[in-house]
Amino acid sequence: MTPLRFTVLGSGSVGLAVAASLAQAGQAVTLLARGGAVALLRQQGITVTGVCGDHHIAPQALKVSDVDQPDPADTACDVLVLAGILRARGAEYFFTSPVFVRVLQQTYNLRYLMDKVKEEGL
Repeated sequence: MTPLRFTVLGSGSVGLAVAASLAQAGQAVTLLARGGAVALLRQQGITVTGVCGDHHIAPQALKVSDVDQPDPADTACDVLVLAGILRARGAEYFFTSPVFVRVLQQTYNLRYLMDKVKEEGL
């Protein structure tokens, strides 16, 4: 079976934890970050500490790409993980990060998303 290629958009605490877990499991992971986090993650990797144990993901164990200038190969993935904060405005949900808004260019109706999940049997 061909391994899946994961791209994690968002390098906050949740995005880093997801990317680290996937990398530790041996998956191909690209982390889309921005600003000073790009250089820092490329140099230091990710260190995770918590109730599930402490571990370090070496910089060479995952690819870190600048979300503002991604290489097309970095965004070609089988699974895109959106690790950002959603806010509710009535039945509409929207991402607070301008990066997510720019990438997705829309808000989400929760009822629509739930109906799609049911239709697809997810």
